[in-house]
Amino acid sequence: MSIDWVNAVASWFGDQPHPQSPGLKIKEFPTAVRLATKMRFGGHADAREAEGFWREFQAMNDRLAASKKPPVSSDEFEHLIEPMAKISFAYHGRPPTLHEVVRHRDSDPKQMHDWYANLPDEHYPHVPAGGMAKYLALADPYAQMHLARKPVKLEASRFYHGSFSPDAIDAWYQKMKQQEGGADGGDDSAAGHAGDAGTAIAR
Repeated sequence: MSIDWVNAVASWFGDQPHPQSPGLKIKEFPTAVRLATKMRFGGHADAREAEGFWREFQAMNDRLAASKKPPVSSDEFEHLIEPMAKISFAYHGRPPTLHEVVRHRDSDPKQMHDWYANLPDEHYPHVPAGGMAKYLALADPYAQMHLARKPVKLEASRFYHGSFSPDAIDAWYQKMKQQEGGADGGDDSAAGHAGDAGTAIAR
């Protein structure tokens, strides 16, 4: 029986620890870097990030196997993560979690979108992320027109809970401009509200 020494050596070499990331085999390293990079919003994953991702990716598939469910292949992961990452970063400024990847294996794009949109906003958890994004977008032209700045989340949360129409948002910023223009440094309610809005986190 002859031995295929070329394949035997290649297999042995591929099973060795990668010099940049000993927790990864040489044959695993390119796939781990590629998939970990998909989880980032720009830039490439480094060796440390790739190793951490690959450990979590394998643990996810071990849990699926224990539940008698098929593992997520690298090809399936890439197919799933591309639309999910765009939605997750748009609403929450973070990559999807591996738990979310498993959850949405069979979801269509609308189901993915609605799920992320209905999660609470990071800074104002009483407002869904989709509602926050909607009112920040609605308020933007009026905040720019009257106050020469972008709207902030404090204002958008107020508009969301009040179900403000575009005309009502316009009127609100007009009133804010008048109040700011007439402020004399006192501690009246208008100045207080303006101060709160100015310190809120804008995204």
